[in-house]
Amino acid sequence: SYLVWALDRGNRRRTPIDRVIPLGYTGEIDQCEPSTQVGKELCALGVDPVKKIYWFSGTFVGNIDLGTVIEAARTMQGEPDIQFVLTGAGEREQEWRTQAAGLSNVVFTGWAGREQLAWLSRVVWAGVGAYRRGATMSRASGNWSFHVLQHAAASASSPGRVLPKTMIGPVSLRPHCSRSALSFASS
Repeated sequence: SYLVWALDRGNRRRTPIDRVIPLGYTGEIDQCEPSTQVGKELCALGVDPVKKIYWFSGTFVGNIDLGTVIEAARTMQGEPDIQFVLTGAGEREQEWRTQAAGLSNVVFTGWAGREQLAWLSRVVWAGVGAYRRGATMSRASGNWSFHVLQHAAASASSPGRVLPKTMIGPVSLRPHCSRSALSFASS
């Protein structure tokens, strides 16, 4: 878990005050039925559930490489059925919003709560694990994005949905070279 990772990095033992508090995610989105209003709000932001959505959900911090994802979106701008939805917030948000300015196939949703995550997980085509090469967080267990994607994969297999070409276990994986937008776009 992130707590174990942080304690290890801090080279100290756990105390009673050490705990993880999820922000907007309780681990039970599969039991959440999002309201119609949530879907309308996300669509008003530009999310198009008819398109093949490549979804990143997490914090916008130094261990994350959304710059490569945004450049892949730029490369794929001419493909009208593809959309990149970036859910979250953090210290690098303005940098990535600026980089994505003018790209009609990139949507930033801001931070999402339980209902928003549940709604998005039902329309996602593939998840994007955008960790920088060597990022210590990429090896942490308990990453809630993958729990979200497990539910998304189950939702994708419902009648009328087409599964992504690459489905390994419950999570859609599209391997690509770190920092290579062309590698991402062609995977």
